[in-house]
Amino acid sequence: MKKISILLIVLIYFICNGCSVTEINSQWLKNDIVIDGNEHSWGNSLVVLDDINASIGVVNDSDNLFICLTTDDFAIESKVIRGGLTIWFQSNNSDKIGIHFPIGIRDTAIPALDGNMKPEDKNFSPIKPEELILTGQTVAEIISSSGKRAKIPISELKDIQIKMSVNNGKLVYELKIPLNKKNDTEYGLNAKPGSILKIGFESGTIDFRNMDMMPPPDGGFDMPPGGDNGPGGAPGGGGFPPPGVMGRETRSLQPIDFEINVKLATEE
Repeated sequence: MKKISILLIVLIYFICNGCSVTEINSQWLKNDIVIDGNEHSWGNSLVVLDDINASIGVVNDSDNLFICLTTDDFAIESKVIRGGLTIWFQSNNSDKIGIHFPIGIRDTAIPALDGNMKPEDKNFSPIKPEELILTGQTVAEIISSSGKRAKIPISELKDIQIKMSVNNGKLVYELKIPLNKKNDTEYGLNAKPGSILKIGFESGTIDFRNMDMMPPPDGGFDMPPGGDNGPGGAPGGGGFPPPGVMGRETRSLQPIDFEINVKLATEE
């Protein structure tokens, strides 16, 4: 009996330590942040995440929350761009809201390259698959706590601004979302400066052995499944992995799935 008790204590210890949630303090907005898919305006606001090979920046003022996610890890870029990314938000005693962008693609959705362009042509510029795929990502999904999804063209979003880019092998994702609904504001987080905001990140996953995309666990924060393809977008993918990918660790095949607790900043 004593041995069983000791074993149980050890098991609980490892389980609890495996369930730790990263805590980040948001910074108060001091300089304007333009949502343009560029990290230059974030300065030293970016924090390295231990769970994945990426950095995140979280900034707020009295009206809006700003997020920047960056990585130069090809596996993460592929999961986000090909498999899709959903960011979940939940403040104390409020409903959850998910922002699903990019939605994810099938091979048939990838814009075709100009077959007449050749390396010796004056305007020739090699385009990597991920950069090409992003050109077709023009719609975002807003997911309610009940799982209801609203697909809205990025250009028609009034309250939320999203921009993602891949340059020189580095992915930059920027998002701006209101803390609270106002007169003509359609979406808000029901949060205020000084409060704690729970943010979750979920992506699709790609099996680099055949580049097939698998949808992530549906729901986020124990949300009910919703939509035909889930937050990870449609299955499919195709193409061949770049050199070296086949030898990467098994964990690179797993979807992005982590949470952070963010304490929103107050005006100094």
